[in-house]
Amino acid sequence: MRAQAATVFREASTPRRRPVRPVRNRRLVDGPSKKWGLDATGNWATFDQADTGGPWTLTQTRTSNTVNEITGISGGGWVVPAYDSAGNMITMPQPAAPTVGFNGVYDAWNRTVSLLDGGSPVGIYRFDGLNRRVSKLVSGVLRDIFYTAAWQAIEEWLGGSTTPDRQFVWGLRYIDDLVLRDRGTERLFGRVQSRSCALFPGFWGCI
Repeated sequence: MRAQAATVFREASTPRRRPVRPVRNRRLVDGPSKKWGLDATGNWATFDQADTGGPWTLTQTRTSNTVNEITGISGGGWVVPAYDSAGNMITMPQPAAPTVGFNGVYDAWNRTVSLLDGGSPVGIYRFDGLNRRVSKLVSGVLRDIFYTAAWQAIEEWLGGSTTPDRQFVWGLRYIDDLVLRDRGTERLFGRVQSRSCALFPGFWGCI
């Protein structure tokens, strides 16, 4: 009787999981111009795009392996991604010209250290001993990033500049409590030389 009671208690106290229903060919629509179909694990199985909102101008099917790496893209002539043994994407379609590929180079800690286009660097990235990205060189522009001891970016400087290009002020309520951002001459919320304050709901997402 005691063993039976223990069995009943275990069954009653263990939450029962609902069976997971595979999601196959589910259509997710983002506006009138794009449509996705997902496989059972959430990877893209199909992708359609209409550049002008009319008939589809791009129709793709995609395949993935058991570790969710893209193994095939049919339609549009896009470059098929390739991966190294650690799962890093070393070949990928270029966003502006997906029939041509970028090549990613990674260090021993799986951090992207350079992005190449036909052997020429498009981006070069550097990290400090705490794994923070402290500089990036993109399109010939060098940007240095400075952090607090709490890993919060406080300033970004462009190469050769005598003043910071961007500055950030953080609050005391939470590590992600960004309260002020100055972005030099860049437009932010439709203004030049803007000083904008960020507001956060309870889940600390910027609104």
